[in-house]
Amino acid sequence: MNKERLSAPLVGAFFRPPAAQLLSELPSGAILTIEREPDNQYDSEACRVVIYDLSLTYPEIFDHLVEQAVPDDEEKMKGQWYKRDVAFDPLHLGYVGAKTGHAAALTALMKERGVASIFAQLAFDLQGKPEVIFDCE
Repeated sequence: MNKERLSAPLVGAFFRPPAAQLLSELPSGAILTIEREPDNQYDSEACRVVIYDLSLTYPEIFDHLVEQAVPDDEEKMKGQWYKRDVAFDPLHLGYVGAKTGHAAALTALMKERGVASIFAQLAFDLQGKPEVIFDCE
C-alpha cells in the first residue's frame, strides 16, 4: 500500500490553557495523538489532539509550564492555567479543524481502519499556525 501524508489544522488551543503556550514551545515533529471523540456534545465527528507523557518526553518544557502556572489556590485570569492543569496526562491541545472538513474525513478514515486514535506529528503552516501531519494508507 502507498502511504500518503496528510495534514490538518489544529484549532482551539486558546480555549485550553496551557495548550497555546505549549504549542509555541514544542518542536515541529513532536509526536501527538489524534483521538476520536464520538461522545462530544457539539460534534460527534470531533477529533481531539493530545500529547502523552509531556513530563518525560519534554521535561524542560513541562518544567517551564509549571513555573508559569498560577498556584492552585489563587484566582487565574483568561489565558492562565493552574499547576494542576499541567499535570493532566494526556494534555489536551485542541481539535482537528471541523469547519475545514478535516475532522469528518479523519473520523471516516479511523472508522475504516477500525481504530479510535492515530499518531501524528506537530507541524506549522506557512503562517506559523499549528497543524497535525499523519499518514494515510
